[in-house]
Amino acid sequence: LTFEASLVNAIRSAKREIQVQQHQFGYDLALDELIAAHRRGVAVKVLVDPCNLDNFVPVFNSGPRALFNAHAVIKLQKAGVEVRAVKVEATFDAYHMKLGIFDRSMLLVGSGNWERMACRTATETVLEIAGGPAAESVTTWHDRVWTGQSEPPRAGHFAHLLHHLMNLYF
Repeated sequence: LTFEASLVNAIRSAKREIQVQQHQFGYDLALDELIAAHRRGVAVKVLVDPCNLDNFVPVFNSGPRALFNAHAVIKLQKAGVEVRAVKVEATFDAYHMKLGIFDRSMLLVGSGNWERMACRTATETVLEIAGGPAAESVTTWHDRVWTGQSEPPRAGHFAHLLHHLMNLYF
């Protein structure tokens, strides 16, 4: 399977819960699939990289991830999906995770952000890990980050402008 096919299959196959951790996240296909999962009753929780999406400066400091993440945060929040931004230590400016956890038992992890280029045209390494101690350990770690090291993202007027630009572009 391709990265895109594996991602779509994993989201569509989830029955109870999807936990996502993404550095740069803005692929409408993945966002739409997560929203569809949420609407069919799957609990969806998304952690994004720490970006202050509320003003113009992060676009220069954070590069394209601020643009993509603003789009993802606003689109997911409008659909009622829980989204949080990871709080990192002062010495780090990026979380840089690319991970999906499906029903607390299957992982999709690798080098690819969940965005169009990674899914369609880039060479990425993505592993699907089903069951076992790795899935349990990563799920426990995600729960801890969600509970103690994350906060709702700040998405103000500038973030909404970025979101509208993404809708026009893609």
